[in-house]
Amino acid sequence: MDFDSITPKEKLCAQFVGKSLHEIPTPAAIIDVAIARKTCDEMVRVAHKLGFEFRPDVGCHKTTELTLLQMGRDIGNIPEKTLAVSTIAELEGLLPLFKASERDQPIADLITGQILYGVPLRVSEVPRLVALYKELGISIFNVIVDNKQQLLSLHEFTAAGLPWPKLFIGIDMGERWRYSGGVGARSDELKDLVNYIISVEEKQPEALFRGFYCRTVQDPRSDDKAETEALKLLHKEIFYVAEAAKFTRDVISKPKRSFILSVGNTPAANHIRTTFGGGNPALTSSGGNPALTSDLVLIHGIHGILNTAKGEGLRVELHADAYPFLDVRQIWACARALGDDGKDKNTAIFSSIALTTLTEVTSVRPDGRSAIIAANPTILGFPDQYWECYGYLSWWNMPGRKGVASPDGNRWQVNHLAGGDGVLEQYDVDDAEKLVVGQRVRIVPNQVSAVGQGLGRYFIVDSDRKGKEDEVIDVWVRWKDY
Repeated sequence: MDFDSITPKEKLCAQFVGKSLHEIPTPAAIIDVAIARKTCDEMVRVAHKLGFEFRPDVGCHKTTELTLLQMGRDIGNIPEKTLAVSTIAELEGLLPLFKASERDQPIADLITGQILYGVPLRVSEVPRLVALYKELGISIFNVIVDNKQQLLSLHEFTAAGLPWPKLFIGIDMGERWRYSGGVGARSDELKDLVNYIISVEEKQPEALFRGFYCRTVQDPRSDDKAETEALKLLHKEIFYVAEAAKFTRDVISKPKRSFILSVGNTPAANHIRTTFGGGNPALTSSGGNPALTSDLVLIHGIHGILNTAKGEGLRVELHADAYPFLDVRQIWACARALGDDGKDKNTAIFSSIALTTLTEVTSVRPDGRSAIIAANPTILGFPDQYWECYGYLSWWNMPGRKGVASPDGNRWQVNHLAGGDGVLEQYDVDDAEKLVVGQRVRIVPNQVSAVGQGLGRYFIVDSDRKGKEDEVIDVWVRWKDY
């Protein structure tokens, strides 16, 4: 990166930093960095408190600035700080960060682990991986394989005179509607992959085989069982990758070989964070909440299987992606969070909403119950049979209201479209609460990834700056998607 040049980010900052959210062009993606920072730090701390290592995924935002927050830039005593990406473009987006680390020791100190390309390896993208290795001069990335064709494609590294990237094997739990890649934990396919990897590893300068990866797709739910389901899935993932590690040790006749077990789903990670983060109770308390007592039993089970795995020389890491922001999908997947007083509340999860879409009211129905906003699904995300709206209206710029409302406390939802724009509809709310044409509003989107893809940049505000909460302090530019 040429730090002497004027980058698009610098041009945007010169144009917008210091302006109010009432002055910037709409629609716009708004990030409250105070909330994002707190959430990122809390996730790292809670994961380690429970015995996990933690691997944040950068795919939901694709920015250098939030990557640094996810890695816990201000948190010490973390033995290895790692990342996950979902596309090669994200690896390429991180490249300037690694080049900067040659001159910036504080950044270099952060990059102590490896970057996992967190989807099954795409054979056609191996040439881009080779080019990245040549540009960096070091092997900093790992890949996931679940098929011999993927392994054969990696011989392109050998042809270029380079060592292979480190390898994880994807593990499938065998549930038909949750397949996200992988082979069975004690299958012949796993045995064949292991034997082939070990045969290649013997010719490599250092160990090639790092561990096992599992990431299942959670059934969408909009009820209070969603986070319990997520915890059950997490427990099951750990069990299956641990079984794969034990099976592999038998196959290679090395009963003490260490492996990394990489597991996780964002709803489970969010539920764990909101339950045990901040001033909330420790593992021994449910605050008298029967539902949370049930979840604590699950978390105790996860804690136990973690300790067993570590006692057997295995490392277990938790990966998650959309947790820095939250959106309608994540809210509905994990809406019941534990409040500071130990009661069953929504406040913890809703106080973690860091990303909203700033837009404008363009039309209001005479009875005040409906309004059109200048925002469509390309910057809000698409609903489906489980998540039936495009977004919620936040209380920002609403007279007499503060913060971001919960679904139970705010019945303004973007429920359908009119000529491509979103239509806000109001249910069971005081007639005095009206929207007016020209009013600026902030919408909690259905999908955070859609906001970034549609708008390409994030305007940054900081709610810790009392009296200046609406002032833009930075602009983050998103990397390309692919």
